[in-house]
Amino acid sequence: MPVGDQGKQPRGGQGKQPVGGQGKQPRGGQGKQPVGGQGKPPRGGQGSGQGKPPRGDQGKRPKRVWRLAGGTLGAIALYVVMGNALHHWVFPLPPPDPDTYPRAGDEFGSEFEGFSVRVLEVIDDQAVVELLIQPGAVGPPLHYHKSFAEEFVVREGVLHIELKDRVVTVGPGESFRVEPLTPHRPFNPGTEPVVVASDEPLIPQSFAACLAQIYPLLDEARGVSFSLLLQLSVVDPICDTHIADVPRPVVAGMNLLLAPAARLMGYRNYDPGRALHSPEVLAEGSFEG
Repeated sequence: MPVGDQGKQPRGGQGKQPVGGQGKQPRGGQGKQPVGGQGKPPRGGQGSGQGKPPRGDQGKRPKRVWRLAGGTLGAIALYVVMGNALHHWVFPLPPPDPDTYPRAGDEFGSEFEGFSVRVLEVIDDQAVVELLIQPGAVGPPLHYHKSFAEEFVVREGVLHIELKDRVVTVGPGESFRVEPLTPHRPFNPGTEPVVVASDEPLIPQSFAACLAQIYPLLDEARGVSFSLLLQLSVVDPICDTHIADVPRPVVAGMNLLLAPAARLMGYRNYDPGRALHSPEVLAEGSFEG
Protein backbone atom coordinates (compact mmCIF):
# COMPACT_ATOMS: atom_id res chain seq x y z
CA MET A 1 0.00 0.00 0.00
CA PRO A 2 1.17 3.39 -0.63
CA VAL A 3 2.70 5.40 2.16
CA GLY A 4 0.04 7.13 4.14
CA ASP A 5 -2.63 4.33 3.77
CA GLN A 6 -4.32 2.48 6.61
CA GLY A 7 -1.45 0.03 7.32
CA LYS A 8 0.66 2.86 8.64
CA GLN A 9 -0.79 5.85 10.13
CA PRO A 10 0.43 9.05 8.81
CA ARG A 11 2.43 11.33 11.05
CA GLY A 12 0.18 13.47 13.05
CA GLY A 13 -2.67 10.95 12.92
CA GLN A 14 -4.67 9.33 15.67
CA GLY A 15 -2.00 6.79 16.67
CA LYS A 16 0.24 9.51 18.01
CA GLN A 17 -1.08 12.65 19.40
CA PRO A 18 0.37 15.72 18.01
CA VAL A 19 2.67 17.83 20.14
CA GLY A 20 0.52 19.97 22.28
CA GLY A 21 -2.44 17.58 22.14
CA GLN A 22 -4.40 15.97 24.98
CA GLY A 23 -1.78 13.30 25.77
CA LYS A 24 0.60 15.91 27.08
CA GLN A 25 -0.57 19.12 28.45
CA PRO A 26 0.93 22.17 26.98
CA ARG A 27 3.22 24.29 29.05
CA GLY A 28 1.26 26.60 31.21
CA GLY A 29 -1.83 24.34 31.08
CA GLN A 30 -3.79 22.69 33.86
CA GLY A 31 -1.24 19.97 34.61
CA LYS A 32 1.26 22.47 35.95
CA GLN A 33 0.16 25.70 37.43
CA PRO A 34 1.82 28.77 36.09
CA VAL A 35 4.24 30.72 38.26
CA GLY A 36 2.18 32.96 40.50
CA GLY A 37 -0.95 30.78 40.19
CA GLN A 38 -3.07 29.16 42.87
CA GLY A 39 -0.48 26.54 43.85
CA LYS A 40 1.83 29.21 45.29
CA PRO A 41 0.45 32.53 46.42
CA PRO A 42 1.98 35.51 44.72
CA ARG A 43 4.46 37.62 46.61
CA GLY A 44 2.79 40.40 48.48
CA GLY A 45 -0.66 38.82 47.97
CA GLN A 46 -3.17 37.62 50.49
CA GLY A 47 -1.28 34.41 51.23
CA SER A 48 1.94 36.18 52.17
CA GLY A 49 0.07 38.68 54.30
CA GLN A 50 -1.47 35.95 56.47
CA GLY A 51 1.56 33.69 56.82
CA LYS A 52 4.20 36.29 57.70
CA PRO A 53 3.58 39.86 58.85
CA PRO A 54 4.93 42.41 56.46
CA ARG A 55 7.92 44.42 57.43
CA GLY A 56 7.02 47.85 58.73
CA ASP A 57 5.96 49.73 61.89
CA GLN A 58 4.77 46.62 63.77
CA GLY A 59 8.30 45.43 64.45
CA LYS A 60 9.50 48.86 65.52
CA ARG A 61 6.51 49.68 67.76
CA PRO A 62 7.69 47.77 70.91
CA LYS A 63 11.10 49.45 70.67
CA ARG A 64 9.46 52.85 70.48
CA VAL A 65 7.33 52.08 73.55
CA TRP A 66 10.39 50.97 75.54
CA ARG A 67 12.33 54.06 74.48
CA LEU A 68 9.43 56.29 75.48
CA ALA A 69 9.05 54.55 78.86
CA GLY A 70 12.77 54.78 79.54
CA GLY A 71 12.86 58.45 78.62
CA THR A 72 9.88 59.20 80.87
CA LEU A 73 11.40 57.39 83.85
CA GLY A 74 14.70 59.14 83.28
CA ALA A 75 13.00 62.54 83.21
CA ILE A 76 11.11 61.78 86.46
CA ALA A 77 14.32 60.61 88.16
CA LEU A 78 16.13 63.77 87.06
CA TYR A 79 13.26 65.92 88.32
CA VAL A 80 13.22 64.19 91.72
CA VAL A 81 17.00 64.34 92.23
CA MET A 82 17.55 67.88 90.97
CA GLY A 83 14.32 69.27 92.41
CA ASN A 84 14.95 67.97 95.92
CA ALA A 85 18.60 69.05 95.79
CA LEU A 86 17.40 72.58 95.04
CA HIS A 87 14.65 72.33 97.67
CA HIS A 88 16.77 71.01 100.54
CA TRP A 89 20.31 72.26 99.92
CA VAL A 90 20.59 74.98 97.27
CA PHE A 91 17.51 77.05 98.22
CA PRO A 92 16.49 75.69 101.65
CA LEU A 93 13.50 77.30 103.30
CA PRO A 94 14.34 79.29 106.43
CA PRO A 95 12.62 78.12 109.61
CA PRO A 96 9.35 79.90 110.37
CA ASP A 97 9.54 82.89 112.66
CA PRO A 98 8.08 81.86 116.07
CA ASP A 99 6.70 85.39 116.40
CA THR A 100 4.11 84.41 113.75
CA TYR A 101 2.92 81.41 115.80
CA PRO A 102 -0.43 81.53 117.65
CA ARG A 103 -0.37 83.34 120.99
CA ALA A 104 -2.58 83.45 124.05
CA GLY A 105 -6.05 84.62 123.06
CA ASP A 106 -5.80 83.57 119.39
CA GLU A 107 -8.63 81.48 117.93
CA PHE A 108 -8.76 79.45 114.72
CA GLY A 109 -10.55 76.36 113.47
CA SER A 110 -12.00 74.28 110.67
CA GLU A 111 -15.68 74.30 109.80
CA PHE A 112 -15.18 71.13 107.77
CA GLU A 113 -13.69 69.18 110.68
CA GLY A 114 -15.94 70.87 113.25
CA PHE A 115 -12.99 71.90 115.45
CA SER A 116 -12.29 75.30 117.03
CA VAL A 117 -9.04 76.00 118.87
CA ARG A 118 -8.42 78.79 121.40
CA VAL A 119 -4.91 79.34 122.75
CA LEU A 120 -5.02 79.88 126.52
CA GLU A 121 -1.32 80.19 127.23
CA VAL A 122 2.11 79.52 125.74
CA ILE A 123 4.78 78.01 128.00
CA ASP A 124 8.19 77.89 126.35
CA ASP A 125 7.39 76.25 122.98
CA GLN A 126 4.24 74.45 124.20
CA ALA A 127 0.66 75.69 123.83
CA VAL A 128 -2.15 75.28 126.35
CA VAL A 129 -5.32 75.23 124.25
CA GLU A 130 -9.05 74.77 124.60
CA LEU A 131 -10.61 72.61 121.92
CA LEU A 132 -14.31 72.96 121.08
CA ILE A 133 -15.70 70.06 119.03
CA GLN A 134 -19.07 70.72 117.45
CA PRO A 135 -21.93 68.13 117.51
CA GLY A 136 -21.59 65.70 114.62
CA ALA A 137 -17.96 66.71 113.95
CA VAL A 138 -16.15 64.03 111.94
CA GLY A 139 -12.73 65.27 113.01
CA PRO A 140 -9.47 64.76 111.12
CA PRO A 141 -8.54 61.54 109.30
CA LEU A 142 -6.85 58.79 111.30
CA HIS A 143 -3.32 60.15 111.87
CA TYR A 144 -0.32 60.05 114.17
CA HIS A 145 2.52 62.29 115.41
CA LYS A 146 6.13 61.13 115.60
CA SER A 147 7.55 63.48 118.19
CA PHE A 148 4.81 64.36 120.67
CA ALA A 149 1.89 62.88 122.60
CA GLU A 150 -1.57 64.40 123.01
CA GLU A 151 -3.50 64.55 126.26
CA PHE A 152 -7.27 64.90 125.86
CA VAL A 153 -8.83 66.20 129.10
CA VAL A 154 -12.61 66.51 128.72
CA ARG A 155 -14.40 69.34 130.51
CA GLU A 156 -17.85 69.00 128.89
CA GLY A 157 -19.59 66.40 126.73
CA VAL A 158 -18.35 62.98 125.68
CA LEU A 159 -15.34 62.74 123.39
CA HIS A 160 -14.88 59.77 121.05
CA ILE A 161 -11.37 58.80 119.95
CA GLU A 162 -10.93 56.25 117.20
CA LEU A 163 -7.79 54.15 117.52
CA LYS A 164 -6.48 51.55 115.11
CA ASP A 165 -8.50 48.70 116.64
CA ARG A 166 -11.15 50.34 118.85
CA VAL A 167 -13.02 53.49 119.82
CA VAL A 168 -12.69 54.92 123.33
CA THR A 169 -15.07 57.38 124.98
CA VAL A 170 -13.89 60.04 127.40
CA GLY A 171 -16.45 61.76 129.62
CA PRO A 172 -16.33 64.95 131.74
CA GLY A 173 -13.45 64.92 134.21
CA GLU A 174 -11.73 62.07 132.39
CA SER A 175 -8.61 62.14 130.24
CA PHE A 176 -6.97 59.98 127.62
CA ARG A 177 -3.35 60.13 126.48
CA VAL A 178 -2.37 59.31 122.90
CA GLU A 179 1.29 58.32 122.69
CA PRO A 180 3.57 59.21 119.75
CA LEU A 181 3.17 57.04 116.64
CA THR A 182 -0.33 56.01 117.78
CA PRO A 183 -2.98 56.42 115.05
CA HIS A 184 -6.00 58.33 116.40
CA ARG A 185 -9.00 60.40 115.34
CA PRO A 186 -10.98 62.51 117.83
CA PHE A 187 -14.61 63.11 116.82
CA ASN A 188 -18.02 63.88 118.27
CA PRO A 189 -21.01 61.84 117.04
CA GLY A 190 -23.26 63.23 119.78
CA THR A 191 -25.73 66.11 119.84
CA GLU A 192 -23.87 68.19 122.42
CA PRO A 193 -20.56 70.03 121.96
CA VAL A 194 -17.40 68.65 123.56
CA VAL A 195 -14.89 70.88 125.34
CA VAL A 196 -11.34 69.59 125.75
CA ALA A 197 -8.98 71.70 127.88
CA SER A 198 -6.19 71.36 130.42
CA ASP A 199 -4.00 73.52 132.60
CA GLU A 200 -0.95 71.72 131.24
CA PRO A 201 0.53 72.18 127.76
CA LEU A 202 -1.33 70.04 125.27
CA ILE A 203 0.47 70.51 121.95
CA PRO A 204 3.67 72.07 120.58
CA GLN A 205 3.23 75.69 119.57
CA SER A 206 4.52 74.81 116.10
CA PHE A 207 1.73 72.23 115.72
CA ALA A 208 -0.84 74.91 116.60
CA ALA A 209 0.79 77.08 113.93
CA CYS A 210 0.48 74.21 111.45
CA LEU A 211 -3.23 73.83 112.17
CA ALA A 212 -3.73 77.54 111.56
CA GLN A 213 -1.99 77.06 108.19
CA ILE A 214 -3.86 74.03 106.87
CA TYR A 215 -7.37 74.66 108.23
CA PRO A 216 -8.15 77.34 105.57
CA LEU A 217 -7.07 74.96 102.78
CA LEU A 218 -9.14 72.17 104.30
CA ASP A 219 -12.26 74.33 104.48
CA GLU A 220 -11.75 75.77 101.01
CA ALA A 221 -11.72 72.32 99.37
CA ARG A 222 -14.12 70.72 101.88
CA GLY A 223 -11.58 67.96 102.42
CA VAL A 224 -8.19 66.83 101.23
CA SER A 225 -7.19 68.58 98.00
CA PHE A 226 -4.16 68.79 95.74
CA SER A 227 -3.41 72.24 97.19
CA LEU A 228 -3.40 70.76 100.68
CA LEU A 229 -1.05 67.96 99.61
CA LEU A 230 1.32 70.50 98.04
CA GLN A 231 1.30 72.54 101.25
CA LEU A 232 1.87 69.49 103.44
CA SER A 233 4.85 68.42 101.30
CA VAL A 234 6.80 71.51 102.42
CA VAL A 235 5.22 72.21 105.83
CA ASP A 236 5.75 68.72 107.27
CA PRO A 237 8.66 69.62 109.62
CA ILE A 238 6.46 71.89 111.75
CA CYS A 239 3.29 69.83 111.38
CA ASP A 240 4.56 66.37 112.30
CA THR A 241 1.19 64.98 111.22
CA HIS A 242 1.00 61.80 109.16
CA ILE A 243 -2.02 60.00 107.71
CA ALA A 244 -2.18 56.53 109.25
CA ASP A 245 -3.85 54.76 106.32
CA VAL A 246 -1.06 55.70 103.90
CA PRO A 247 2.19 53.70 104.28
CA ARG A 248 5.18 55.81 105.31
CA PRO A 249 7.24 54.98 102.19
CA VAL A 250 4.33 56.16 100.04
CA VAL A 251 4.12 59.44 101.98
CA ALA A 252 7.88 59.93 101.68
CA GLY A 253 7.77 59.23 97.94
CA MET A 254 4.82 61.56 97.46
CA ASN A 255 6.67 64.36 99.27
CA LEU A 256 9.72 63.80 97.07
CA LEU A 257 7.52 64.22 93.99
CA LEU A 258 5.43 67.13 95.23
CA ALA A 259 7.89 69.29 97.17
CA PRO A 260 9.89 70.62 94.17
CA ALA A 261 6.66 71.43 92.30
CA ALA A 262 5.23 73.08 95.42
CA ARG A 263 8.31 75.29 95.73
CA LEU A 264 8.09 76.32 92.08
CA MET A 265 4.41 77.16 92.58
CA GLY A 266 5.24 79.42 95.53
CA TYR A 267 4.33 77.17 98.47
CA ARG A 268 6.41 77.65 101.61
CA ASN A 269 6.82 75.86 104.88
CA TYR A 270 4.90 78.69 106.51
CA ASP A 271 2.71 81.11 104.57
CA PRO A 272 2.64 84.59 106.14
CA GLY A 273 -0.68 85.21 104.42
CA ARG A 274 -2.31 82.51 106.56
CA ALA A 275 -0.38 83.28 109.73
CA LEU A 276 -2.26 84.78 112.68
CA HIS A 277 0.61 87.21 113.20
CA SER A 278 2.54 88.32 110.12
CA PRO A 279 5.62 90.48 110.57
CA GLU A 280 8.13 90.63 107.73
CA VAL A 281 9.13 86.97 107.51
CA LEU A 282 10.27 84.58 104.82
CA ALA A 283 11.37 87.26 102.40
CA GLU A 284 13.57 84.60 100.80
CA GLY A 285 13.23 80.89 100.21
CA SER A 286 11.83 80.20 96.76
CA PHE A 287 13.59 78.87 93.67
CA GLU A 288 13.36 82.33 92.15
CA GLY A 289 15.43 83.68 95.05
